[in-house]
Amino acid sequence: MKKAIYKGFYGACAAVLLLAAGACNSSENYGQEGTADYSGTAVKSFSLKENDQVLNNIDSVFFSIDLVNGMIFNADSLPVGTDISALAVTMQTDACTECKFHMTSVHGTDTVVDYLTSPDEKLNFEKPVSLYIKSYNGSYERTYTLKVNVHTQFADSLQWSDAALPPMPVSTASEMRTVKFHDTAYTLAATSAGYELYRSTDVFNGRWEKVAANLPADLNVSTLTASHDGDTLYILDGSGNLLSSTDGVDFAPVAGIGGWENITAAYPPGVLGLKRNADGSYVHVAYPAAAERAASADFPVSGFSQSVLSSTEWAVKPQVLVAGGRAASGALTGSIWAYDGSRWAKVGAGLPAAEGYAVCRYTIAHTDTLSWVTTMKPALVAVGGRNGADVSGKVYVSRDMGMTWGLGDVPVQLPKDFPALSGADLLVFEYEAGARPKAIRPITEWDVPCLFLFGGRDKDSRLQFFYRVGAINALRFKPLQ
Repeated sequence: MKKAIYKGFYGACAAVLLLAAGACNSSENYGQEGTADYSGTAVKSFSLKENDQVLNNIDSVFFSIDLVNGMIFNADSLPVGTDISALAVTMQTDACTECKFHMTSVHGTDTVVDYLTSPDEKLNFEKPVSLYIKSYNGSYERTYTLKVNVHTQFADSLQWSDAALPPMPVSTASEMRTVKFHDTAYTLAATSAGYELYRSTDVFNGRWEKVAANLPADLNVSTLTASHDGDTLYILDGSGNLLSSTDGVDFAPVAGIGGWENITAAYPPGVLGLKRNADGSYVHVAYPAAAERAASADFPVSGFSQSVLSSTEWAVKPQVLVAGGRAASGALTGSIWAYDGSRWAKVGAGLPAAEGYAVCRYTIAHTDTLSWVTTMKPALVAVGGRNGADVSGKVYVSRDMGMTWGLGDVPVQLPKDFPALSGADLLVFEYEAGARPKAIRPITEWDVPCLFLFGGRDKDSRLQFFYRVGAINALRFKPLQ
């Protein structure tokens, strides 16, 4: 993984800052020897009172109580735009003689609300709020800092870079393909000067270098495939011979493997492909070599997506799947085909019939409108696709690893000014932050898995020499510490 600081897509909105969290709602006995003593000043529970005019189920939002650092806050922020200027609270504390909220104005003056006498009075959490408690016997006192966090961005939105799009390493080519190899982006382009291979270990910042690769004179660029362990590159030459490389420089023929028409997918420990018979039918082939199997008449022989390796709780072996494409008859399909280590089978549907889908596995955010907790779940994402003259700019999502698909919610759709594309390459590069150990220094860097949409062709079949960078907003928010 690449070590980098995530700075927000070339000037995109900054991530929401959440307060650091320590022990939350601990059930420990804090009066024991060797532990802090909060006698008579502990806050045992805290929540906002029901107020549907502000937000449905706002009283269900969970608040953490950090007795060690004297902080009370909601780790899962409220939705963008929530009005927190007048909210009443429900609270349970130890028996005490004083329990007062202090709200500090911009002028530095305090407004004091006595919770013991006015438990229903509303507080303005847009300003700094603190809670002062004095124990029942008057011997102990404690001040807590209160914070009601509100997102500044929609957590479940797929945010794309809004500055200048980073260019591909070439500005003109007839074909182009980008894959992830050794955790590095590799782009193969067919240019007027011949085949050129580029790589980038810092694709986020658009830094590319040309590779002095040993490439044959005739290649099928669209078949460039990286093994799913990221250790081997495969490609077909113009005669259908399989070539491989473990260093991204020297490509050598794989002995005894030839006559292929396409590489269908990478599958451990090698790749799967197709051969065309004299009668126009197709057979499935593999490297390492395995028995050939006849391909179904509706199996896509071209235009299918890059392969995605997945596993499910009901599958014994990992599965690799491809989406969409064109069958030998010329008919387009939106079906999902999967290989389980022995045979191909149609396992899913729901995508419109099209070729040139860009598909990858990613993480999608979902916000529960009862608790307002945002959870992250794995999903498959499909972008683009062409059906004749119609090129789609829509994003489709599968939450069951390809079995069913649906149009993604509005927050994950591409911006309206994005061109519709087909044949793009959709990859994920994760930037690992150098976060400090907890409770030592604040987190200033963190992991952000980013979607990279490379190249593709627009509705006029023009090859695009830019790529787009995006991420789910919830992944960009600063982690709790």
